[in-house]
Amino acid sequence: MVRVLAVILAGSLALVAGCNGSPDSGSAVAPVKSPEATTSDQSLRPVPRESTTEPALPNIAVDDGSAAFAQLLTAARENQPDSWTQAEQALQKVGSAAVPTYVAALRGDDPMAREMAVMMLVQLGPPSEEAAVGLVAVLADSSAFVRVNAAAALSTLETPPPEAIKTLTTLMGDDDETIRVAAASSLGNAGPAAENALGDLARGLSDPAAAVRTATAASLGRIGEASTRYLPALKRLADDEDESVRAAVALAIKQLDPSTRNAAETTVPASATDSAP
Repeated sequence: MVRVLAVILAGSLALVAGCNGSPDSGSAVAPVKSPEATTSDQSLRPVPRESTTEPALPNIAVDDGSAAFAQLLTAARENQPDSWTQAEQALQKVGSAAVPTYVAALRGDDPMAREMAVMMLVQLGPPSEEAAVGLVAVLADSSAFVRVNAAAALSTLETPPPEAIKTLTTLMGDDDETIRVAAASSLGNAGPAAENALGDLARGLSDPAAAVRTATAASLGRIGEASTRYLPALKRLADDEDESVRAAVALAIKQLDPSTRNAAETTVPASATDSAP
């Protein structure tokens, strides 16, 4: 299994189409895999949500997901990619019925169980009230991967809790690039609720990692009017060496600068001027 930013957001909650996804793909929630849950087998990857493949062995209970979740943990610990795939597919079939199983894991003492539980909760989409309570409780978890995934899921609520915003701003300074990308993208999900965190978010525009600069620019654009004071900083990145950064910056400027939008709308096509007498 490898540590990745899976993209679950196809609407409001989606796996960030990777760090190289298009900047206007909407809000992004990224389940981030921790090193502790990573094995040497590169084939052990999250199963795409849209997969229609049936589990190889149909003997996993699909009631509350407890049996499948236990198998997922064993597969992660013992480097069993086929078993991982089978268990994750079963959990996807269980869907929200497995929330109590995940919440119980969040309350437990097993660090890997908490990491796997929060990852699966992110994949479910905007958290239910029960899940949200469990996610808030692990915002101070010892694992940065639990913290970022929990805060990312909470950022998709209509009114994200202040604790989640604070966690995301802190994680903007994490040493792990993947976590910084997830934090930046999730602050964009929070919209107006993230306005007081704009200073922390905007620092991502000068991040050495292009993926973080891309996520930051996209989020500033999504947050809207409150981000307009960072237009000068965005415009300085218009010629960034990275193509994905340039694309995200261009879109953010268009979203935040009315004069740019108006100019684009009133530009006369060259073909029209060429035919003029």
